[in-house]
Amino acid sequence: MSVQEPATIDYSIYRTPSGSYYCAPCNKSFTSENSFGQHVESKKHKNQVNTKTQSNQTTTVGKKDKKKTNKL
Repeated sequence: MSVQEPATIDYSIYRTPSGSYYCAPCNKSFTSENSFGQHVESKKHKNQVNTKTQSNQTTTVGKKDKKKTNKL
């Protein structure tokens, strides 16, 4: 029975031109890929992402309702 290695995640899309890693939902920069990876797995980051996602869904629904009201 072989042990599978965990999947490697490519964080290069979060790398800034200066070489740091940037988390937009949390507005935080990290100097190493390892610290950025730990941040992405943290509860604080996940809560922040969930909060932003929920507020975007509420805003989108509100905008759709306003558009329908304006058309009437």
